[in-house]
Amino acid sequence: LAARQASLALSLALSQAAYMLLLSSVLSLTYAPTSVWSPSRGPPAIVRQPLVRMDVMEEGFSLEAAKQALSYFVDDPAAVITPTQGGVNNYVLYVDTKGEHYVLRMYNNGGETERVRYEHSVLEQMEKAGLTAQLPYKLPKYLPSLDTGSTMVEMPDGNQACLCELIPGGLPKTADPKILGRAVGKLMVAMGQLDLSKVEGEECDHYYEIYSAHPVTNRKNFYEYAAGPDLDVCRDAINTMVEEFKACDAFIERGLQKGLPKQCIHGDLHYDNVLCDESTGEVTGLLDFEFCGEDWRAIELAVCLSKYVGEEDPFPLVESFIDGFCESGRLTADEIEGIPDMINMRVMSNTIYFVGRAIAKEDTIKSLTKRADTYAQRMVWVRDNREKVVECIKARMLLEKRVEQMVGVEKKDKDRLIESVQDHVATAVQAKVLHAGQQVEPVKTSSLYQQRGPAGFGSAQSETIAVSTTLFQPRGPVGFGPAKSDTAAAAAAAATTTTTTTITT
Repeated sequence: LAARQASLALSLALSQAAYMLLLSSVLSLTYAPTSVWSPSRGPPAIVRQPLVRMDVMEEGFSLEAAKQALSYFVDDPAAVITPTQGGVNNYVLYVDTKGEHYVLRMYNNGGETERVRYEHSVLEQMEKAGLTAQLPYKLPKYLPSLDTGSTMVEMPDGNQACLCELIPGGLPKTADPKILGRAVGKLMVAMGQLDLSKVEGEECDHYYEIYSAHPVTNRKNFYEYAAGPDLDVCRDAINTMVEEFKACDAFIERGLQKGLPKQCIHGDLHYDNVLCDESTGEVTGLLDFEFCGEDWRAIELAVCLSKYVGEEDPFPLVESFIDGFCESGRLTADEIEGIPDMINMRVMSNTIYFVGRAIAKEDTIKSLTKRADTYAQRMVWVRDNREKVVECIKARMLLEKRVEQMVGVEKKDKDRLIESVQDHVATAVQAKVLHAGQQVEPVKTSSLYQQRGPAGFGSAQSETIAVSTTLFQPRGPVGFGPAKSDTAAAAAAAATTTTTTTITT
């Protein structure tokens, strides 16, 4: 009671803006940021999404608007609406009504009704085709409105609102990335089977149509705005990014010439759009398909990695995510080589998008200026670690191809082999990077990369780096260990036996 009286007195004394700032400060103490995952420490705890009860969530948006939106889906004036923190484009609220729990989403995307229709149609077609059932986690499931049966309704401001079943879980942030990578790989496989001819609505512009990241932007007005006074507060970061954008432009042109594989992708699948079980860490749901559409397939992986490259020590996170992704996700050699460019394309797309929102008066340019330094650091890190990232994906992808060839071997034995080999793969990647730019003596022996697969990895004439491991000798009937040996026994022997073989890159 005393706490409530004090809170009431405080709210009367302070303006709404000051009250919200104070509340955010208290929350920052209550909900500490997640610590970064590391192989030695293991995954940190999953963080529960902070909840804030307030009458006004942002300037110009009231709880009354949320109640109006909810009334299209639920007839319950006593329903409890709880705003969430976070998010950039839309308003998201938790709803408790008659013992049931939902998520109310109110779009703030400039009235892009057909784009919302496309998002809902993709999820509907995935469920009808049985693709959602293939996944070990949930995707958003929208409820029909009371009047029309549609899963989306138009509000007076021209934007859409919808109500979704609540998916339990917390935000993983940088908790064990391998689990998240595994989930993304499975989603990419499932969405690749989607029949897009049955999907209604209008998809987002493709990532390779980079200057259309927002409906009002184009190359000319973006660079005019980028050179203008609104971004002087972060001028050094903007100048750095503009230089990197030139490399992105060149890659996009090459990618279009090569005809990189396309399919329907999520398009915004970073770790803030993932929910995980707070006890086991396993993924419980993937969220926010607002930017889904047909695009370059490899963009899906690049978008995921784009968040991790902004962390203090990115590569262990990147490597772990790739390990999980490659268990089911498959990319061609050209796609793998392009992943660093696509990561920076994601940063470039975000930058153009925020400029577009500022031009369209949907948001202030602060959404970009507060991120500019981080964005520039990400792009520079990707540029400087390009080869390391590419080699990591190549090694892990080829390992999975080898495992797929192990006919008649139990899954548990394959998994045991993968775990044993991963350390050696990491050693190979490190060796390649350490020797970059130095004279390396080729070793003329058999190697994993000397067997050209459909993706065209390597060749018998490629430069090689010596790596110490028995597991990489493709002499046996399944491609690992000595001929005629039991697979599991070979894996165990490899832990104690050291012979020099090579990985050709």
